[in-house]
Amino acid sequence: MKQFCTKFMKVPVDKLFSCGMGHGGCVDAYGNFQPCMLLRHPDVVYNLKAGSLRDALVEFFPQVKEMKAQNPDYLARCSRCFLMGLCEQCPGRSWMEHGTLDTPVDYLCQVAHSRARDLGLLHKGEQAWKIKNYKERIRIFAEKQSK
Repeated sequence: MKQFCTKFMKVPVDKLFSCGMGHGGCVDAYGNFQPCMLLRHPDVVYNLKAGSLRDALVEFFPQVKEMKAQNPDYLARCSRCFLMGLCEQCPGRSWMEHGTLDTPVDYLCQVAHSRARDLGLLHKGEQAWKIKNYKERIRIFAEKQSK
């Protein structure tokens, strides 16, 4: 857990995709290449009948991976939250729950915060996106795990 937290706990800023999106995917019965099983949003699905697999992987998905969040709630919360490594929030889950790529999924946030409290990274009632000294908290957590 120490190695995981020190590697994956960071503030994702305003990029939508912090995962391995675009390195693979799946093709549906209609020839649409999706970056992941969860994500069928029309802006991120590539029609293989109109192009090639190479174009999808080399041209299209790298552009999609650079997409930025626009939702003010996402920008105020998720883009400032250091619990990215503990959180399951992603554009695919947002799409399934809300029909958008960048609307926070509240229950995922609650689970991530609960995990962080159990690990001692957050205190009761704290919201991770409001923590300014998160790097120091991660450093202290890692030191405790080393002992």
